[in-house]
Amino acid sequence: MTDSRLEEYVERQRLRPVTAERLRRLDQGGRSAVLDVAVPLGLNDNQLRDVLDLAEDSAAREGVSVAEVLGDPEAAALRQRRLGRSDKIKALKAWLRRRRYPHLSAALDRIDALRARLGLPAATRLELPENLEGDELVVTLRASSVEDLRARVAQLARACDRPEIEALFDVWHEAAG
Repeated sequence: MTDSRLEEYVERQRLRPVTAERLRRLDQGGRSAVLDVAVPLGLNDNQLRDVLDLAEDSAAREGVSVAEVLGDPEAAALRQRRLGRSDKIKALKAWLRRRRYPHLSAALDRIDALRARLGLPAATRLELPENLEGDELVVTLRASSVEDLRARVAQLARACDRPEIEALFDVWHEAAG
């Protein structure tokens, strides 16, 4: 039964009273769907609040229930992937964030495509701030020798002369608003 399952989860995870009450206020389908996600992943209070925020916001925006959001086949597939607990939680929250913020998701997809078109090797990474909320791009170069480093720097310099890098910054700044 969901109510005993809910109370066991609240006690085991030592959820704050406000979080526990938030769970109790969900309809039966919503509570069950949340528990189907939270119990196997062992979501702590903060993680659960993040999932609830994103799922409830998505449900309200789309005019569906929390159960429908969390019961989406894509969400179920994420939980079945062969990942560690932490990576499953990250993947679920990222999926919920993309669903909740489709404009951000579209911007990130566009940025990924532009990054790929730059043709930088795997040893050179361009990292934008999480959710595009920040003002710095981090460049990581991995090299095993001075010659290797020079080659990476030259590749990066060529990439900086391409229109894709300008477009990447434009998409980022537009999405950040």
